[in-house]
Amino acid sequence: MRDKLVGWTCTYIPEEIILAAGLRPVRLLGTQEPVRVADYLVPSNLCPYVRSIIDQVSSVRPDGVFVASSCNAAEHLIDALRRQFSDIFCHLVQVPRIRDTGAISYYEEQIRLMIRVIEDGFDVKITPEALKNAISIVSCIKNLLHRAYDLLKRPEPAITGGRYLRMVEMAMTADKAQAARELKDTLGGLAVEPEGPATAQEDPRPGRPRVFLVGSLCPISVVDVIEESGGVVVGEELCAGSRYFLTDDLPLSVDGAWPSGDSAWFSGDGACGQGLKAAGLGDIDIDDIIRYLAARYLAKEPCARMQDSGERYSRLVERIKALNADGVIFYVLKFCDMYLYEYPILQGRLDRLGIPVILLEGDYTAGGIEQARTRIGAFIEMLDSRRI
Repeated sequence: MRDKLVGWTCTYIPEEIILAAGLRPVRLLGTQEPVRVADYLVPSNLCPYVRSIIDQVSSVRPDGVFVASSCNAAEHLIDALRRQFSDIFCHLVQVPRIRDTGAISYYEEQIRLMIRVIEDGFDVKITPEALKNAISIVSCIKNLLHRAYDLLKRPEPAITGGRYLRMVEMAMTADKAQAARELKDTLGGLAVEPEGPATAQEDPRPGRPRVFLVGSLCPISVVDVIEESGGVVVGEELCAGSRYFLTDDLPLSVDGAWPSGDSAWFSGDGACGQGLKAAGLGDIDIDDIIRYLAARYLAKEPCARMQDSGERYSRLVERIKALNADGVIFYVLKFCDMYLYEYPILQGRLDRLGIPVILLEGDYTAGGIEQARTRIGAFIEMLDSRRI
């Protein structure tokens, strides 16, 4: 008998809640094949990722699905799933678009609701101990992914972009204990000396243009094409990449320890961070844990849906500069208004720095990627000519 699978669609959804219920959380990444079922349920000009998820749910038949209120297309997704798959437990998680203390309090209530609907829907009880264990293993996995990302960011990357993103995908979709073991084995097998990421003073990797990848959901095969065309991916800001594990001001320990150090998200009344540090693991109650999760998930690297875009653009540009990126590929899914709105703003900032950027629109299928191969190759060739 297989584990009960519960899919989730957005990195703002705390998968620890699903894991603590004895269920297996699985990131739904779609099929990346031409859709069939979705054509009967949603318009053809809707987000290709959403349409692909509908076909994936039809094929995999998970026991439950958690959808985040990330955009209008996500609202269509939850409606379509409830209408078509009445036997599958579905729930919409309302994620705030801001990251202040009021938003944290609001998201606490959403997490409490998530706990209640899982307990009622699957006839289970989520205990504080189960939550702490779930947080421990997810924290371990995310820290291992931090280490993998550091290997990618080196002046001489010790891992390819494709291999790194496949590690992230495996961490989001595999059994968590298995994922932790595989990540440790993979990183141990690389056997590389510790080294910091590239800085603006270091020489870039000779002979290969350094590319930074920005966007929402980007098929890994796009990264393969970049590297087959002679480029090297040295950093990314993707929904199925670093946004899964990068978190502001909240370091996570590989051994599962609670974070230490002050955080802006834990300041003020009801300061969860201070409570966690003072109490120790044994004395933390479920209210502390829920507040910790709400604060940590809202402290993630913000995506285009969040309302602090000015900060996001500034930080993105600083990351691109710090990694000596020769150029930026901005990959956006068709009909994604939020990311299409962002592109000219980011393009303007990069133009002022003399960093080339190209926009690629995709339909989340293998065929669409092949159509982009020529443009990617020409872009890499142009970057290479600028390095001479």
